[in-house]
Amino acid sequence: HQEARFLQEAKAAAGLNHPGIVTVHDLGREGEWLYIAMELLQGQELRARLQQGPLPLDEAVEIAQQVAAALAVAHANGVVHRDVKPGNIMLLAPTQAKIMNFGIARVRASNVRTQSGTMMGSPKYMSPEQVGGHPVDHRSDIFSLGSVLYEMLAGRPPFLGANLGQLLN
Repeated sequence: HQEARFLQEAKAAAGLNHPGIVTVHDLGREGEWLYIAMELLQGQELRARLQQGPLPLDEAVEIAQQVAAALAVAHANGVVHRDVKPGNIMLLAPTQAKIMNFGIARVRASNVRTQSGTMMGSPKYMSPEQVGGHPVDHRSDIFSLGSVLYEMLAGRPPFLGANLGQLLN
């Protein structure tokens, strides 16, 4: 099951070509090891940048616009990222962003399915349908990007809780 998921991630990411999406150069198997060879990014995760506080409005909007454009290409190719969060956005320059880690991405016609009711994603940024374990589509990525934009501007995620249950509620 993990091998099928790994290969699905690799194929989904490899099929996307956009300056705002990390480039996959190769994928395959070497003996018992599966691998993905990706572009090496020099920069800082948005998550690390947010530890310094909120971003100026123009920077936050520019980053969100770039991620939205990259996600639009993924969505047009039938791929839903499902885990848009600051840790999956790399800043190569103050306002040059790339989305990475299509680890739980799903291809529309995929043969690999998650178990019913299994939650996949990062709870602080998940759409209500993800929280409820319902099927997701491109709109979940848009919701998650909106949550990231909120955090870039407010300096904190839009949804907080003392524990996972409160956060999801």
